[in-house]
Amino acid sequence: MAFKLNHVHLKAPDPQKTAQFYVNTLGANILEETTVGNGRKVCFFEGPDG
Repeated sequence: MAFKLNHVHLKAPDPQKTAQFYVNTLGANILEETTVGNGRKVCFFEGPDG
């Protein structure tokens, strides 16, 4: 059964490594990377089909 994913919120010890997993393994595209006020990195992705 096919499904679509709208959004996911994950806390990861290594955000850069996690981002690369999404890109390399799941085919996602990084739309934006930013750092929030508390110093944590936030990444926004788009799936391979947009």
